[in-house]
Amino acid sequence: MPRTETKGAQFCPGKPLPTGRQRLQMHTLYGVAVPGDWVTVQRQEDGTYHWRQIRGPGVGKGSRGDFDAFLNGLKGGGV
Repeated sequence: MPRTETKGAQFCPGKPLPTGRQRLQMHTLYGVAVPGDWVTVQRQEDGTYHWRQIRGPGVGKGSRGDFDAFLNGLKGGGV
């Protein structure tokens, strides 16, 4: 069977992170690209967000504001 390739496809862990401050669905994995890495995040039943870098040492949990601040640090200022 011939192999087909998808041109322009890029690995993305989870669903793309919604823009703005939309609340994430519980227990759904989201991913966002940051310079040289990826970050995944999930919202838990208690409302906290749990995140981790794929290649880097960053891991944490807290509010959406805490997560946004973490991303700001990785992106150099703006989410």
